[in-house]
Amino acid sequence: MRHHRSSGFHVFKDNPSALKIFFIADINTRVRHIMDQFALDEDAARKRIEMVDKARENYTKTFAGVSRYDARNYDLVINVSQLTTDSVADFLAENIRKRYPHL
Repeated sequence: MRHHRSSGFHVFKDNPSALKIFFIADINTRVRHIMDQFALDEDAARKRIEMVDKARENYTKTFAGVSRYDARNYDLVINVSQLTTDSVADFLAENIRKRYPHL
């Protein structure tokens, strides 16, 4: 039997305890982040983003049969373009505690 990995939202689609989150950001924020993380120039960073986005979308369509960009696959979609990592973490922690008070 062949085993396929799939996107997290697809693996946990029938799990009522799962909280499926998709983080998005505008292209300029993403480019700056990739430039800093991998010491790339702007053109190389944009190409890397395009390549990775295309590969992830192809993978998701192949194994889950849907687009990874379809917001219906997630409980929450967060645009992090203007947010700090700490503010996103605080927001998520607060809301996860509300959703799962027993944790």
